[in-house]
Amino acid sequence: TRLDTYKKALPVALAYLSIPNSKKAFGTSLTTTGTWTATSTYGTTGKSIATKTAGSTATVTMDGSVLYVAGTRVEAANTGSITVYVDDLVMGTYSCSGVKPSSTQKRTYAPFMARLSGLQNGPHTVRIVSNSDGYCQIDWVGGNANLTAFPRVYVGGALLMTPDRYIKNSPAGSVQSNTLYNTVITQTRDMLASDGLNVITAPTETTYNPVTDISSDNVHPNDLGHQRLATTFINSFKEDTYKFKSNTPVRLIAFPTNASSTINWIGCDSKTGNTCKIKMVGNKTPTVEFIAL
Repeated sequence: TRLDTYKKALPVALAYLSIPNSKKAFGTSLTTTGTWTATSTYGTTGKSIATKTAGSTATVTMDGSVLYVAGTRVEAANTGSITVYVDDLVMGTYSCSGVKPSSTQKRTYAPFMARLSGLQNGPHTVRIVSNSDGYCQIDWVGGNANLTAFPRVYVGGALLMTPDRYIKNSPAGSVQSNTLYNTVITQTRDMLASDGLNVITAPTETTYNPVTDISSDNVHPNDLGHQRLATTFINSFKEDTYKFKSNTPVRLIAFPTNASSTINWIGCDSKTGNTCKIKMVGNKTPTVEFIAL
């Protein structure tokens, strides 16, 4: 179903954005045996690998107490499955087969992810084994070790549509469908946040009005809708807080909108140009002044 596909795909996108590339290993960087070919998918152009050969393996060492193995599911007759091992222990078997949301759609592709939790924090050997001659694609492997305050990933809520669009496309009803999708968003946020990933929700589902904020196509937001969505995200940025561990070094960079302005930092441990450096040994309140020349 659409909801099941969304539930499996959303964690992949949010984890991908939350984990810096420096803490991910893309498919083409894995150590492989058997037959693999480089392929392309979302955001990893040419860095994914795929196999159609049983027994082919891909191995990498990754740090963390939670590890992630992400791939792409394909709706096709010749797809297979993989078994994932961590330190030679079987963590699970995962299908590489996608499902069409409806019979009228063409072949579909959707990301999937094996989330491997409950591990001792530290380096682990991840081994991926193809179980058959069916197609399987691996995009990246990541871990939650040594993550910092950034990047921070904000995800908006599922928006209500006008009733006529739900009558055409979602027989379950607008309120019921909206609640189901927003429950998935909240659960995904909580799961990844518990791993230490910086995922924050912006409650667009409560600020968007499907009567006044929708365009004439009854699907996309109009100018007022876009403005309301942007305001909701901006307010979430302002309300976001992060507690740093003691002695964490923090670097702040100020960017004036006027190129002819000078910058004056106040409350820094050290400052150079537009950069302020502080160490979190207590509450800090650095501020910056932009002075026009």
